[in-house]
Amino acid sequence: MQSDSQGQDRERERIRARRLEKLRFWRSACADGMPVAARYNEVSDAPPLFFFHGDWDNGGFYMVRLAAELPCPVIALAPHLDPVPSTVRAMAQDRLPAILGAQPDGPYRIGGFCNGALVAYEAARLLIEQGRAVESVLLVAPPSLNARRSYRVILALAARWLAAGPDTPARRHRVVVLMGRLTKLWRLRGYSLADLRTVVARKRRLRAAARARLDPRRARAPADIAAEAAVLHRRRALLSAYEAAVHTYGPSPVPSRLVVFGTGLGAAGRPGPGYDAAYDGRAWAELCPQAVCVPVPGDHYTCIADHASDLARALSLALRAGPEIEAGAGAGTGADTARRGAWFAPVVAPVPEQARLPG
Repeated sequence: MQSDSQGQDRERERIRARRLEKLRFWRSACADGMPVAARYNEVSDAPPLFFFHGDWDNGGFYMVRLAAELPCPVIALAPHLDPVPSTVRAMAQDRLPAILGAQPDGPYRIGGFCNGALVAYEAARLLIEQGRAVESVLLVAPPSLNARRSYRVILALAARWLAAGPDTPARRHRVVVLMGRLTKLWRLRGYSLADLRTVVARKRRLRAAARARLDPRRARAPADIAAEAAVLHRRRALLSAYEAAVHTYGPSPVPSRLVVFGTGLGAAGRPGPGYDAAYDGRAWAELCPQAVCVPVPGDHYTCIADHASDLARALSLALRAGPEIEAGAGAGTGADTARRGAWFAPVVAPVPEQARLPG
């Protein structure tokens, strides 16, 4: 009986592993097949929202549900896969033709998620630099560490001293390495010893699972192992390329209305005050005093998946509130003042006392 039970467990695990493997290859295929600009809700005649979905891993699959609940046309702009530009500015510049082709004249509504939020912010800045009107900039869970003054000062000094002279890959790489290490130190500042143990244990499990999928002793064809290795190698290369671009990005203030949607929790469902990657967005209020920080439910990933409806409502409110507030800015009534204060005064989301995931 016990051997039969063990055999059934092994068979279930084999089926589960096979399904996960198919899911990984399906996700890769979705990313490869994503268009530069995908259109949603085109039946509406409202101004579109250009949203940099930032999902180079799944092809922006979450946009189908999120866009369906927004009250305006949505044009989802894809991240770069091959090649990946070396800077956030280059990414934004490469996507400007898609924006101008879809909407030649402003005012523009620009938004983005995660790394796509940084590209969205830079795209808005470039549009303003060209003399074009940008109505709103909506950032969902952006890597907010870049907005901190201390980070931008260190980045400027590193670029001045480590990358002085002719622009070469070796000089840029030194800046990337330095800022990457500093980013990790900033992240560690927010972890307790118990959090560090949990993170290290999780990383070990992930690495062990990756090694197991490439183990030739498993009953798998060499072609399957080679395909799995190619998927893992590509994902690591993309992660490295995007980290290099993000770590060396120092944003400048923009005069447009900036709304930052933060969860207070990172990708592992844990608060991390030391590294403001997906938390409360307060660093953006430091960079742009007019910024509004809006709390949304979920963590860095579930806010766009499990809580897509809540996020869509928050985005919809931000899109509707902008013109109304600006139109009533000169009225001077108490109600108008209260409405403007509710949006333009920085509101910081509280950091949860307990992590969502215990381990």
